[in-house]
Amino acid sequence: MPPSPASTASDAHSPRDRGPYWKTYFAVSDTDDTARRILELGGSIVQLPTDTPHGRVATAEDPEGAQFSVIAHDRPPVAASSSGGPDSSGPDASSGPASGR
Repeated sequence: MPPSPASTASDAHSPRDRGPYWKTYFAVSDTDDTARRILELGGSIVQLPTDTPHGRVATAEDPEGAQFSVIAHDRPPVAASSSGGPDSSGPDASSGPASGR
């Protein structure tokens, strides 16, 4: 089946020959500085830094061809909630298992 016009437009940026893949984003403090550093370290910029509703984003490629994006949020990211982690009010982990004596 021939590709549809919608998928043809993105073929240049789509690693179809590699099969399924993950798109990785790294949170950074400054997208433009990070893009310059990527170039200094031998990577390339696939999409120049641009403003989006989610923050300033750039897409890069490492020397091996793996693509990733960096994003600087307009506001600090929300800290991880402690509600899903171990309860600090529970038994002290350093005391080891209860002996029952």
